[in-house]
Amino acid sequence: MSRSTPAEKAIREQIARDGRITFAQFMEMALYTAPGCYYGSARGKIGARGDYFTSPEVHPAFGALIARQVEQVWAAMGRPAAFDLVEMGAGTGALARDVLTYTGRWAPDFHRALRYTLVERSDAQIRLQQRTLGELGPLAERVVWHHGSALDIPSGSVEGCVLSNELLDALPVHRVRIEGGELKELYVEIHQDQFVEIPDVPSDPALPAYFERLGFLPPDGCLTEVNLAALEWMVRVADALRRGAVITIDYGYPARELYSRRHCDGSLLCFYHHTLNSDPFARIGQQDITTHVDFTSLASAGESKGLQQLGLTTQRSFLAALGIGCYLEQLPRMGLRRRDLEANEAGMRELLQRDGLGRIRVLLQQKGLAGFDPAGLRPEGLRPADLGRDIPVETPPVLTRDHLNLTEVLAGDLLLDAEGMWEELMGEGDG
Repeated sequence: MSRSTPAEKAIREQIARDGRITFAQFMEMALYTAPGCYYGSARGKIGARGDYFTSPEVHPAFGALIARQVEQVWAAMGRPAAFDLVEMGAGTGALARDVLTYTGRWAPDFHRALRYTLVERSDAQIRLQQRTLGELGPLAERVVWHHGSALDIPSGSVEGCVLSNELLDALPVHRVRIEGGELKELYVEIHQDQFVEIPDVPSDPALPAYFERLGFLPPDGCLTEVNLAALEWMVRVADALRRGAVITIDYGYPARELYSRRHCDGSLLCFYHHTLNSDPFARIGQQDITTHVDFTSLASAGESKGLQQLGLTTQRSFLAALGIGCYLEQLPRMGLRRRDLEANEAGMRELLQRDGLGRIRVLLQQKGLAGFDPAGLRPEGLRPADLGRDIPVETPPVLTRDHLNLTEVLAGDLLLDAEGMWEELMGEGDG
């Protein structure tokens, strides 16, 4: 057997002992549970020296504008003295840092009401988040950690908002293929020392039931992914939320688009040092594995437990409605040095790129907030009454040493490489 990583060794031993496994089991071990698994490592995964970056690392405007939307939820609930903001899978803690920085400066009443809970299953990630938020000083007093997942949050314990950013795309998925109009699941086996995927009958009746609910199958011959874990996550979130809203930000599409001929090879992508590939059996435990989210099924799972879908939009439209255009207009009047002005403009615009971060989808749902009209879903955006204060007087947040500077040569090269590979793998103009 060729030299392998600890995670690969553990997976090979599992298959040798118990036989073939589903791709969901493979992905769970590679990312979360095997020795040397991807998210169990202390190695930095996000940022210029990691494998990928997310919106909070690109510019603090992302966190500030998310905070505005969450604050509107608080206002719609009657401005309670205690408001839960529960962030699932908080990565480096960058989003929490920027939300708290914004609210501490511009929304002190809301900030005092906040109870910010970070839900995280990885000890390594918790330590990283604690370092990130430790730099906030007193602003971080609103933060607590829940070591676990959405699956063990008590029913009805959340009054406020549940937030996730690029979490569901990394949950373990089943891989399936349509053969002669019949659904087959792909199982992971080892043949001649190599990982192979073998089609057979589905391991779980929930897989055919998934497409029965949608009322269609993907086109014949297509390979795709089914994220049963995301549906379970949504059901648990809906059960945990007593009253408030859910904001889910992730790569994905409505079901009819995700399971169309256009995506006949599936959406699985692997990230390693800012390059993309589609081979999950390379660098096992050392590369991230992601797939796109089916927002139709996700919303339906929430509806089954009392969550009403308010709307699905793109990150580009969402941030525009919440005021990123005003931030861009104000930047030249802030007296920044030319290079700092250019770096901040580049960061904000990257959040809006149609073929990059701007294509990410934002799903908003509510429970117990009849008539709630989220500013992030409106063409006209924020209204003066939404937050009860004068938004235009707020100066934009600017890049800190903890954010990426996209005008620097290294970060710029990485960005171009990633976008070029994305277009090659997913199709130019996708989304």
